[in-house]
Amino acid sequence: MEANTEVKVRVYRYKSFRHYGGREITTIPFVVKAKYLFSQQDHTEVVELLEGCDAYPKGHKISVMQKDFNL
Repeated sequence: MEANTEVKVRVYRYKSFRHYGGREITTIPFVVKAKYLFSQQDHTEVVELLEGCDAYPKGHKISVMQKDFNL
């Protein structure tokens, strides 16, 4: 894939809280637009977010797994 191509990626926000029965972790997914930068050897893609969400601000660079890339 060409660098600087616009793609959609899925990012996650994790929320953890304790209660009487133990600890519970909830996952909240977000689909956002991103700019593809490059691919890494461990088969993940590095992208720069073009829009912000609860999990990350606009412009943040993250590594995304193949299953969450180019939706």
